[in-house]
Amino acid sequence: MHVDSLLFLLTAALPLLYLVRHSVWAPSATRAHTRLRQEWFAAIAQHKGTEVLGVQTLRNSLMSCTMTATTATLAFMGGLTLTQGHWPSQWWHHGFPPLGTDQGLAFWNAFAVLVLLALAFLTSMLAARNYHHAGFVAGMPVESAARRSWQSLGERSLMRAGLYYSQSLRLMIWAVPLALFYIHSLLGAATAVALFVSMWGWLDVDR
Repeated sequence: MHVDSLLFLLTAALPLLYLVRHSVWAPSATRAHTRLRQEWFAAIAQHKGTEVLGVQTLRNSLMSCTMTATTATLAFMGGLTLTQGHWPSQWWHHGFPPLGTDQGLAFWNAFAVLVLLALAFLTSMLAARNYHHAGFVAGMPVESAARRSWQSLGERSLMRAGLYYSQSLRLMIWAVPLALFYIHSLLGAATAVALFVSMWGWLDVDR
């Protein structure tokens, strides 16, 4: 296996390790933002007249999700179009090229980027779905029986929405070093290492 293949394994392993860790044990910044959303939702449920504020705030979050999903979709379709000529149809019937070859390296690199973008789209849509549910609850009159009945559902939906959105952003971020791998293998690997260190030790830490 040549050096570029080893660098690709490193570039692909770092996002996998990071995303598994993020799913199993959310970093301190993610946990802090989850508490923030929970306390905000509980606070607007205690004061009459905050219904419009709650809906507008959740609408902004929903729009952010749709922008992330749109970006991931456009990048996915663009990447699929650019790599179409490099993926002969017989590979689907006779096996994929080995990683140790130039063709295999190009194939698996493109495949990894497309998987991350597809997952970013799916998690963005799941976040939008949950923000949508929370918006209905936030729009109910604070003093109504329906609001009290659905309050817990709104809190759970808002918590899930934040976690899904956090995952979608990180999936898109981790597509960058793999995309840069196309330009040069060292550039992609160095970017992945720098991103891993900065996100683990700085961006994900609640300060």
